[in-house]
Amino acid sequence: MGIVEQVAWCSKAEWLDVYSNLQRDRSAVLRRLQLWEQRIGADLPVAIVATIAALTGLEEIRNNRDNQGTMFCASGALVQAVGVITERYREANLPIHVLAAEIGIPDWVTNLRHQIAHGPCQSSIETLEDALEAVYEALTTDAKSYWVLQKEDYDKQKSEIKKRLSKDEEKALKFLARRIVEVDQEGLNSLFNEAAEIVAEEKYRQVLSEQLARRYSSLPRIVTPIWRSGFKRMKISNQLVLDLLRVLKLQDDCGRKPDKKLKEWIHALLGDCKDVDSNWMKTVLEIICESLDESSGGFIKALEKVVESSSRLEQREKTFFLKKLIEIKRVFNAMSSQQKISLFSKRRTVVSKEEIKEEDIWKTAEHLLPDTKERVYKQLCQ
Repeated sequence: MGIVEQVAWCSKAEWLDVYSNLQRDRSAVLRRLQLWEQRIGADLPVAIVATIAALTGLEEIRNNRDNQGTMFCASGALVQAVGVITERYREANLPIHVLAAEIGIPDWVTNLRHQIAHGPCQSSIETLEDALEAVYEALTTDAKSYWVLQKEDYDKQKSEIKKRLSKDEEKALKFLARRIVEVDQEGLNSLFNEAAEIVAEEKYRQVLSEQLARRYSSLPRIVTPIWRSGFKRMKISNQLVLDLLRVLKLQDDCGRKPDKKLKEWIHALLGDCKDVDSNWMKTVLEIICESLDESSGGFIKALEKVVESSSRLEQREKTFFLKKLIEIKRVFNAMSSQQKISLFSKRRTVVSKEEIKEEDIWKTAEHLLPDTKERVYKQLCQ
């Protein structure tokens, strides 16, 4: 039996969620890391302890820059962050600035830390902020840092899981996907039962979902309850929505008009998505926001229900995503219904029921492209 290591995060998905927010929502990251610290205390990886220290100082500066106590907090955070992360290497009997440089912390930051720790230091709040930013960047982006190496390890595990499928297994899953989309109505229910048994092992679900998404054009035009029930039994509704959305984005990127049937399937399956996590939500929102059109409003309404019903999202996360959905919905509503354009592909369209030339479409659209696309991304990434 292998060695079982205790960690502070409930699952790999929780760790990956924190990782994905390192550069986009520092306040949320700090709250989650502090929760991890409460869970296992001194057993928390030292790199995470250092990350907590750096973030604590940066958040204090952001919220209370003019407060006299902020200088002391930021100074202490810098000393702790650099000290904790280099302490693990002290057995090499090398100076701190050499050890810090190994993980990308500049010499001037190490020297500043030394001045604060061992003598009078007349540093400004701006210098401390720059130093903490440099430490945080090194801790979260350097190739030798804990966060980058752990992410690579998780990616490797995911790749190895996929590689565990033999060629015969992949071939069998492709054949199963083809059988599903080509079966007649009478044999559909029994085939879904058979497929549910096959994909009881989670490693098969992603491959089957990808193969079904590739064959979406063979799916029936009308999304009937038996199809939705079948995908729910196979527990692939969440993954299939992601894969179908990627197909939708690919069509848009290639300048093709997104298939109406594809959108209808995505909208129908969104109603069956259960217990989504924050990574799933962010991926879905990013894809939808890259392909704004008149159908996006329906997706937003369905996503609101998905968020509200998810048991894997904390209440704080639900509030966050619902707020983003409301903000994005406002952008959609601001788009003129008479100016239906594709943000990424030139095509003929109808404006005020009058056909116009392609170049006129883009003159009409110029004010909407930056206004709509940039506002959506700004709202999503805040």
